[in-house]
Amino acid sequence: MLEFLKKLFKKEKIELPLAELPSWLDRKEDEKSENLNKFLPEKYEEIKELLKSSKEKAEELEEAEVKDEEKIRSKVKHVVLSHRRSYTDMLKRFLDTIEVPSSADYKEAMQFYKDTQEKITEFSKSTVKSYHATMHLFADNTESITADLKELDTKLKTIKELIEKSGLKDIEKAENMLKDMKKDASLKSELEKEITKEKEHLEKTKRQQDILSEEKISLEQGTEFNKLNKDKEELEAAENKLNELKTKVINLFSPLETALKKYKRVALENEAFVASYLDNPFDALLKDENLTILKILEKLGQNLDLLDMKDSKRKKTSEAIHSITSSVLTELKQAYDFIQEKRKSAAYEIDSNEISSKIEEKQIEIDSLRKKSEDISSSIAEKQERLDKIDLENSRKELENQLSSITKAEVTFSS
Repeated sequence: MLEFLKKLFKKEKIELPLAELPSWLDRKEDEKSENLNKFLPEKYEEIKELLKSSKEKAEELEEAEVKDEEKIRSKVKHVVLSHRRSYTDMLKRFLDTIEVPSSADYKEAMQFYKDTQEKITEFSKSTVKSYHATMHLFADNTESITADLKELDTKLKTIKELIEKSGLKDIEKAENMLKDMKKDASLKSELEKEITKEKEHLEKTKRQQDILSEEKISLEQGTEFNKLNKDKEELEAAENKLNELKTKVINLFSPLETALKKYKRVALENEAFVASYLDNPFDALLKDENLTILKILEKLGQNLDLLDMKDSKRKKTSEAIHSITSSVLTELKQAYDFIQEKRKSAAYEIDSNEISSKIEEKQIEIDSLRKKSEDISSSIAEKQERLDKIDLENSRKELENQLSSITKAEVTFSS
């Protein structure tokens, strides 16, 4: 008994080649459309007759005479007739908008159902006031029209129910699932090709980047780059020597600052010249080609006793004046010329050396390739993310389940 029940409820197994599925679905659709092909034309004819009847009733309502007119107040009559005209005008327009399909296509039938239901709803909403007003004097006519509209609604729902019971929607769903699966399969193949191509491009770009990095390292380790560093060191050393020389000159003249300020106020000549030494003794010395400062210092030494100074300060000032000789200043100026020559020579060598621009050009190329690699990697990641979301196996199983639901059998694909 148990074995009998197992056999009784055991589902039939259907193995279907995936390539043959479109034609199989077409056959199933034809089978399930057979009843509709008979039923829909009949219903369409009934609806056409109903629409014709409603149009005739609209004409009758429009021409109907008011019963017991003498008992109706003139104002009420005027209002009702105005609403009747409005109601019949909208009714005629509504009926004219309904286009009954000429074919038995179920998709067209469903669209006809949806469109007509929307029109009925809109008509009912827009005629509420005029409908109720017309009912006051033309109840029989309006009720008859309402009955036709209700019958139209019933026939539309019958069409919808038959389509839903036919299983054609399930077949349409299976067809759409198959289209989506094919689209996903095509997209998967396309993404895989693009990812492979971009990975090759990325590998090539990274190799180019590595080659340029090695070339840059080679330049940085070459004799030209070493010479550049040596010239930079020489320039830095010359700059340090120049700063030391400036400090030496400042220290040489700083003990004379107080005395020179006082002397400048009493001396009537060379006031601007003295001021330049007070402001910047190093620059002033470089501009003092004839060492005019020595004559001024000589006069300063001769007039120290006239200046308001402490004896200790006067003594230090005198010692400082005697320490500044022609040979000392000449030696300082010569040292400056020597340092300047070193600076100019080092700066010229640095400017003439093209290794920095070569290294910079390599770095620009490396940065460009690095940015390119990052862009390619981002593109690969984005495509891989899209690829990971494509689950053809799951789509296949869902389609098999949908077909099993249609056939009431266990459907699997053979390829």
